[in-house]
Amino acid sequence: MKSDRSMDLPRHFRGEVTGDSRELNRILRSLESGGLEETNSGKLIVAKRFLLRTLMKLKKDEKLKLFQSHLSQDYPEYTEQEQEDPEALYIVEKMLETCGSERSLKITLHILRNMKQKDLADSLEREAQNCKRFLSLILCVH
Repeated sequence: MKSDRSMDLPRHFRGEVTGDSRELNRILRSLESGGLEETNSGKLIVAKRFLLRTLMKLKKDEKLKLFQSHLSQDYPEYTEQEQEDPEALYIVEKMLETCGSERSLKITLHILRNMKQKDLADSLEREAQNCKRFLSLILCVH
């Protein structure tokens, strides 16, 4: 029998988390084994996954270059230079390295809304809020 802390989360944690439960469970297990100092690492892992998924959707719709253009115009300090053929992974890693998970999410939401990508921005915002709730619950448990 597993203890409550070692059991997997239900599929619908607070009615919102669905597809990312496995990722959140993995972070929970790593936090339990490594302690609270890995919380920032967990945030970065989840933020990277959410941002990458969002930018891949933009790439599929051929709007990643427009996102990169907005990023370099509005936040030049977070980009080295505009790439001719931008890669979603490169953009996400550069943003996370330069400004961390919280700021990267806020910047991405801002740019998506400027690009009139409301549905994509709302989806990313919901995922980020669910993750934040989850991580705060982990901190309460420890």
